[in-house]
Amino acid sequence: MLKGKSIINLLIIVILLISICVACSLNKSSIDENEAFKYKVTSQDEEWKTFETHAAMVEACRIPSETLNKMTTAEVMDAVIDFPLLFDVFFYGSKEQAVEEMLNNSDAFKELTARRDAKTVLLNKLSYFKERSIPGESLYIKALEILLTEENISQSD
Repeated sequence: MLKGKSIINLLIIVILLISICVACSLNKSSIDENEAFKYKVTSQDEEWKTFETHAAMVEACRIPSETLNKMTTAEVMDAVIDFPLLFDVFFYGSKEQAVEEMLNNSDAFKELTARRDAKTVLLNKLSYFKERSIPGESLYIKALEILLTEENISQSD
């Protein structure tokens, strides 16, 4: 009798392990396709220090359109947040000028403005940062509030 229970338990364990392996492989393939975008160079890298112009920094942060087209709106939003020059929005005389420069310099932000659900995703990210109340993240909140004023985003959804 004990041997019969052991075989059933072993069979259940094998089925569970197979199910987990199948689920992991399915999940792995979707992660590979939708892996979060990482900028090749950021302000944390030694290479960043070698850039002599703002234009060189912008060029290093370009995202190929093929990559952007494969990204979900949430992933595009994360790429906007991770954009190494995001805080440049604070250096312009007006919100309009800041938004215009972001459109010119950030491929992720430009792509975000073309997404129908951009406003919802941006507001969700804004809410996320506000709820966390982590010191230092207030700059992200202010930057996102500026980006929210972009005409296509403010009128989306």
